Amino acid sequence: MRLFFSLCSLEIDPSSPIWIGNWWIGFIIVGTLSLLISIPLAGFPKYIKGTSAIRKANDEFTRPQKGSEFYATRGYMETQFNLQASTAAVMAGAIVVPSSIIGVLLGGWIIKKFNLQYTGQARLCCVALLASLILLVAFLIGCPNVDFAGVTAPYDNGGSELGQDVVMNITDSCNKHCQCIDSFAPVCGSNDVMYYSACHAGCSSFEIVNGTKMYVDCECISATSGSPGLRGIANPGRCSLDDCFRPYIFFGLTLFLVICSSMVLVPSQTMLLG
Repeated sequence: MRLFFSLCSLEIDPSSPIWIGNWWIGFIIVGTLSLLISIPLAGFPKYIKGTSAIRKANDEFTRPQKGSEFYATRGYMETQFNLQASTAAVMAGAIVVPSSIIGVLLGGWIIKKFNLQYTGQARLCCVALLASLILLVAFLIGCPNVDFAGVTAPYDNGGSELGQDVVMNITDSCNKHCQCIDSFAPVCGSNDVMYYSACHAGCSSFEIVNGTKMYVDCECISATSGSPGLRGIANPGRCSLDDCFRPYIFFGLTLFLVICSSMVLVPSQTMLLG
């Protein structure tokens, strides 16, 4: 996801909200591997010996189970833990894919190891699904919201203060003259407050520091000890929550959640088709 989807060179990076990762390259890799695997499978006959006898014994065929599973998604992690889109996508893939494989293999291994019959396989499915239900508590975990100027926090210049009866407004006296557009491109101010865009932060220019763009002379951001000059600075992207350790708990619980929910695949299919 750190490669742009068209593989062309652009001035934006994965922290930009308009960044679209190279989503299709994974399909090419998996498709190529599938074609390679299909070569030896093509050597098998159309029907394995004894297939007709098995089909006669089973008059009614049940379609495979099509239960949807609530896996960790990029959007959920991006919202709950204030992660960059590219980071959330990588983390979601790192959780779902390996744990799904582990769950399927583990379910098959347990059946073979303990020689489980129909009753044992049904019990295995019930235990795995019960564990999955308990582990859904992972989706109650989240980090505190980052202060958002004009939405959850007032602007630094004191021009407005938010109350219960005050309507949210991302426009303030410090950026009213900028004629900002409604395109969402968040920046994180030196005051640890997130702004809708650099324009809404009142930034008049930018500098390139160590290859990273940094907005300077931001009228809506009060100067801090780390800000050069009399006005604040802002960095592209959302403000990070370095002191929030809850994502690691979420990743761990979700890993076991996907493993448990994937464990039912082999025993359920065995019972349905057996």
